[in-house]
Amino acid sequence: MSRAFYLFLFITFNIQLFGQESINLNDNSDTMFELGFEYGFYQPQEDLKSYFGRHTGVGGHMQFLTKKNVYLGGQLQYIFGNQVQVDAMSLWYDEIGNVYGLNFSFADILTKQRGLTGQLYVGKLFPIKSARARMGIKTTLGVGFLQHKLFIQEDPEAFMPQLDKSRLYIFDHKTNGISLHQFVGFHYLDNNRMLNFYAGFDFFQGFTQNRRDYNVDLGIETAFQRVDIATGFKIGWILPFYINDRSENIWY
Repeated sequence: MSRAFYLFLFITFNIQLFGQESINLNDNSDTMFELGFEYGFYQPQEDLKSYFGRHTGVGGHMQFLTKKNVYLGGQLQYIFGNQVQVDAMSLWYDEIGNVYGLNFSFADILTKQRGLTGQLYVGKLFPIKSARARMGIKTTLGVGFLQHKLFIQEDPEAFMPQLDKSRLYIFDHKTNGISLHQFVGFHYLDNNRMLNFYAGFDFFQGFTQNRRDYNVDLGIETAFQRVDIATGFKIGWILPFYINDRSENIWY
């Protein structure tokens, strides 16, 4: 087929895609379904800071924003960090702090934080101006699940038999439990359909427990209750879809 034919298809597709009925994205006369992708920075508090330092989170959410500006949604976030307070390799140090692999070669073992948090939440959007009913202060309250553990990154040049994959679980301090989540920030939608974002302060409180009956590096049973708290700031990009009750169309 000729290039002119492909050009015609491309132009036709874009006319159909962008030539839809003009709508005000900040008008709350329609229900909005929202996909969000986010990045956050967190500072641990209470028992969590005995394990980890500052960490980050990457994730997203799916939610409905009703005509009354009420949020109903769910969120999942992957947690990772490099500041670890627990030294899982303490048993294997020599007198000057070195760790050895096979054949007495030096082993460079890195310990990192890994985890996840998920929640179901409700919330409310408080518009700043009635003319822009979907731009304002976003608040949510959720209940969910928090999990964190140590990730042992082995040295590929110096294998340590004690860190065989079948045994790593006795070092990882896997901890999880029920958590509460809160967010307060700014929610903005722009009629150009590109500058749609939210940003604000994020909090979670986990009522967790170490799920390993025994941690080798501590030498004690660790099945005690913990309170893992973190405060942070996150920013996200929004992809909105508008469900028009007056038709069968979904606008985005």
